Amino acid sequence: MKIAIIGHTGLLGSVLYSEFSKEHNIIGMSRSTGYDLKKNLQDIIDECKSCDIVFNNAHAGTMQGNIIIGLADYNVKLITSGSMAADFTWNQYCNEKRIIENIFKKFKPKYQNQCLLLKMGYLEGYPQINQELVPIPISTILNSVKYWIENTRITVIEFDNIKK
Repeated sequence: MKIAIIGHTGLLGSVLYSEFSKEHNIIGMSRSTGYDLKKNLQDIIDECKSCDIVFNNAHAGTMQGNIIIGLADYNVKLITSGSMAADFTWNQYCNEKRIIENIFKKFKPKYQNQCLLLKMGYLEGYPQINQELVPIPISTILNSVKYWIENTRITVIEFDNIKK
């Protein structure tokens, strides 16, 4: 299986890259390897077209939405890292994640439900921002992704540990 991980050097991306590279052909895409969503979007889309699975994991404004749109006409299983922040209006990040989520919902039919939106709250490994939050273990996210690959009829998984 050929898998592309866009944003493979961040916290979640590096775990996914490490885990899936054990058994699959992996392409790691990040700014540090010459794949900048803001500068090389079409090159990234072109490279991902031939993949079986694409992890749309790099946050660069609303560019994740462009990946969703750009791969919609290809036979690619797509996993997009969203955020529970999309349900709030605290800041620009929340607004960007809401836009990405709306693009996901609009284009989901084109993927024939072979797409997943991971709506994540606060993950372990990030700086503690609120002592009341219990971080979501990265292993839980990884296990959910593995489960989805075998059961692609699920289209949204929420990990909500954010308080309103």
